[in-house]
Amino acid sequence: MPHKDALVDLMLDDAIGAPPGLVGTSVPDGLATWTRANRAVLQAHPWTLPLVTGPRRMGPAECTWAETASALIVGSGATLPTALRILHLVNGYVRGAATPTADRAPAVADIEASGRDLPLLTRVLSRAPSDDGEDLFEFGLARVLDGVTAALRGDREGADEVRPR
Repeated sequence: MPHKDALVDLMLDDAIGAPPGLVGTSVPDGLATWTRANRAVLQAHPWTLPLVTGPRRMGPAECTWAETASALIVGSGATLPTALRILHLVNGYVRGAATPTADRAPAVADIEASGRDLPLLTRVLSRAPSDDGEDLFEFGLARVLDGVTAALRGDREGADEVRPR
């Protein structure tokens, strides 16, 4: 029997599964579908997030997800370097947003016990969340896709080089 890492790799590949079909969609719509589906996998299998962000090589399922998104972006006329940058951005967003905000936020009691004066954070945390983080996720996704649209427009205008800020 293969070692534990091989078994974990097989379990991860099975949990990740196949990406959604994106043929015939625009880049923003396709990437929104891809990102939501990617997040759904990470939410359904929370144990996968530390693995996909850890020091290991991508498995076959992850490679298929990357190929699907890259093909959509390149198919729109973008260069491969731009497609890889966009994939990096979108993948980073979904992985960062996959952990529920409530899991990272301190309790109001902890803030008060610390003796720190954090009125805005205390006020935000005191309010009951309106949902399970969907509003935050969708807000961020919309901003990421705004950036993707701008990057694609710049790529088509010949501005493909990386510019330092």
